[in-house]
Amino acid sequence: PSSSHMGRRSLFQTTAKIISSNAILSSTILSSAPQPSYAEKKIKSRSDNYDVQYTDREWAYLLSGKQYNILRQGGTERQYSSILENEFRDGTYR
Repeated sequence: PSSSHMGRRSLFQTTAKIISSNAILSSTILSSAPQPSYAEKKIKSRSDNYDVQYTDREWAYLLSGKQYNILRQGGTERQYSSILENEFRDGTYR
C-alpha cells in the first residue's frame, strides 16, 4: 500500500479513537451529574397558557365521560363513529 493510503488509515484510526474517547467521557460526565429530584422538576401543564382554567375534577364534571376521555385523557373515539364518516361533499379540507 502507498504511504498516503497508510497515512489516511492512521488518521482515520486516530480520529475514531478521539471520537470514542469523547463519547465515553461525555457519557461519564452526564451520568455522574446530579439529577434533580422529582419534586424539584418544574412540570408545566399543557393548559397553562389558556384563559379557561379548570381542575381535572371540574373538567370531569363539565364534560361527558366520552368527552373527558378523548379531550383530557387522550383517548380516541370508537372506530367509524364520527358524524363525518360519510361526508363526501367536494371541497378542500384543511
